[in-house]
Amino acid sequence: MLSVKKHITTAVFAAVILAISLQGSVCGQNEQKADIDKLSQLVSHMSQIQAYIEFYYMETGIYPKSLKDLEKIYNEEAAKDADRVIIPKDPVSGKDFIYECNREATAYRLSCPDPTLYGMKKCELAPVKWGWMKTFPEEKKRKAYATFCKFNLDTISAAVRKFIEQEKKSPKSLKELVPAYLKVVPGCPLSGKDYILTVKGNELVISCPDAKEHGFTVFESGSRSGFKGTPFPTQPEPSKAPGGGAEKPGEKGTPVPKQTPQNTFK
Repeated sequence: MLSVKKHITTAVFAAVILAISLQGSVCGQNEQKADIDKLSQLVSHMSQIQAYIEFYYMETGIYPKSLKDLEKIYNEEAAKDADRVIIPKDPVSGKDFIYECNREATAYRLSCPDPTLYGMKKCELAPVKWGWMKTFPEEKKRKAYATFCKFNLDTISAAVRKFIEQEKKSPKSLKELVPAYLKVVPGCPLSGKDYILTVKGNELVISCPDAKEHGFTVFESGSRSGFKGTPFPTQPEPSKAPGGGAEKPGEKGTPVPKQTPQNTFK
């Protein structure tokens, strides 16, 4: 669930300003060939959509799977009497804008469905280049995936304990937990890799193969001892720019990514 803040952060406000300037550079060169009013609407609609996309990125560290999903997420927390977030359509054709996101949800392309209606061969937008400010969403993404991964480890660890209690023996692999104790064995949400089952002392331990990607040297859950996470000695602090300044956005309500976009583009 996306946590929509009451006040737009300085970073997100910068995204709106930058998005608007980008539209002008994309479409401005063909203004003489298109109706100015329609072209202005196109610029406004694409700017609005990109602002929604970039705000989502700053809150989650990933880009949305689709524009329909983005609209749904924004409206899930809205009060009954609140104005709904509506993704604009192309002002001339009435068609949806074309949105493509890569598998890793790290890049996207937003395109006009029929640029020839505006006297153009192509009209599209790419992600805003945030520079050092991308440390804000990257940190949120890391924490969100770590939370999701910990949940998986604890779930598998609990299933292992039930297996031992019922079967009076230890499983040799996590596959033995299916289907009696787990419907499926989840993988690390960040990499998709299988969790590792090992024997440590008098217990079975399930560990993440990508602990370092979560910012930990140890990221595991024992059948007896429970979860254990050892972070790196020093963690990057994205709270300030290289020259000082911006405060770190609040961490409350950081959403756990529910799924990874499947559509890709070259």
